[in-house]
Amino acid sequence: MFNVIRKIANKRKQSRLNTSHIRPDEPGHHASQAPLAISTDLSKNKHHIQNILGFSPDISYRFFNINLPKGRKCKALIVAVNGLIDEDAIRDSVLTALQGEAKESSEDLFSHIKNRISLRQIEETTNLREGIHQLLTGPPCS
Repeated sequence: MFNVIRKIANKRKQSRLNTSHIRPDEPGHHASQAPLAISTDLSKNKHHIQNILGFSPDISYRFFNINLPKGRKCKALIVAVNGLIDEDAIRDSVLTALQGEAKESSEDLFSHIKNRISLRQIEETTNLREGIHQLLTGPPCS
């Protein structure tokens, strides 16, 4: 989900958030620390992100529900860097797509959700620190 936000941001502006102050020996640097698994508890994930990034007004959090087939719902959290995101693009490409009616699908849950978002590249990670790093720096160049 972090890269979803990042891709939208890359279409609009370059990063205004300076991460050069994060040194490898500091808590905000992902490479120097053990992986941090993404939890099924979204509040716990938000708490970890806030502990790593600090309580910056530049970071916004939005909880919402994803509509799934057969009337089921899945809770989700969008984390974004203010000033890098286009609120209209998030609403149109992510929120509207995921909160709209869900069609039946034989795909696994993650693939079903990922295919409903109209973005070209979505990176997957199970490491919260890596997701935070990608949010701040963007995906690696290929």
